[in-house]
Amino acid sequence: MARRFFIFSIGLLIGSMLVYQLMIKGTDREFYGSWLPEGRVLKKIRNGLDKQHLQLDCWTKCTNVFNSDIDYLLENGDVDFSKSTTQGSEKAYLVEVELESEEVLQVIFGMVDEEINIQEITVGSKFPYSAKDCLCD
Repeated sequence: MARRFFIFSIGLLIGSMLVYQLMIKGTDREFYGSWLPEGRVLKKIRNGLDKQHLQLDCWTKCTNVFNSDIDYLLENGDVDFSKSTTQGSEKAYLVEVELESEEVLQVIFGMVDEEINIQEITVGSKFPYSAKDCLCD
């Protein structure tokens, strides 16, 4: 009986390694929940955002937000669906995160079809400074 269990265990181990090598290793799979609405929205924004846009560059300089902060927001941010516009052809999603400097970064991303842009950047919770205040036109 022990010999059969030992042979079964070896077969299970070899089979598991084969499945891992052939199907899972080297793929760009995300196991943290990109099937949830928040994960899907952040993934869509991350893939479609044009970080070379001139207005984004001006807004980030004006509000002292770095591109690494935008990346951190897209990786660890929370989508506030209650303050977002999710119906219709023009959608807007509010994504917020607390940075390491303990300031709250809020960004409103506009989404029309597959085109994604930043509509507003707000930094700080006590004295919010909005990118709307910048002269970037």
